[in-house]
Amino acid sequence: MKSLIWLFVAALVVVTVAQQPGITSPAQHQETFTRIERIGEANSRAFFPFTTSVGIYTVRHDGLGELSATGAAKRRSFTLKLGYGGRIERMYFVERGSDVILAYEVTDHRSGWGYLVRMDQTSMKQRWIAPLNSYNIGPGLIEMETGYFSGANTLCKIDLATGRYLWQLSDLENQYSPGIEEFQEPVLIGNQVVFREHGTREREVKVEKGSGTILGNR
Repeated sequence: MKSLIWLFVAALVVVTVAQQPGITSPAQHQETFTRIERIGEANSRAFFPFTTSVGIYTVRHDGLGELSATGAAKRRSFTLKLGYGGRIERMYFVERGSDVILAYEVTDHRSGWGYLVRMDQTSMKQRWIAPLNSYNIGPGLIEMETGYFSGANTLCKIDLATGRYLWQLSDLENQYSPGIEEFQEPVLIGNQVVFREHGTREREVKVEKGSGTILGNR
């Protein structure tokens, strides 16, 4: 009977500790960007709506955004950088504490490029903005305060506290024939980050997380 009681107490302690704020498992240090579904046609007026803990966002194809915050009397507006003649083609988001991070692709119908921006959801001011020098921007993955991102023939790791590139591989078309036009969400395996091709070829690029060195491909 005493053994059963002690087992129950031990199990209760484990559950209590696991539920305390600030104590997380390794898996909880990873977050995935969510793709925002576009409302409207690609060549006409379009919107990208999404929701965070703060309220409801709506971003127009021309970069004009609005936040309807819960309990706030007025809506908060902001403008995303696009570049000359650009319109938003696709967009992803993730919430980090009181901030929201957006990754979005822009096109002028001749070429494509992207941006990563971190904003304070209280003031809607940008903490930083970083270019994503590619098109076909894929879903990003966060580990602690770093993020892994992809585009056509491009892979990179960015410090999410500052927006600074930690490494960037931007010439995969010179190493893979044909080049890799689009990637799935990155996967972390030990000291590697694996970028798998989106589509039917199922190729993958394994990169050392710290240095950005390509370790292998399949």
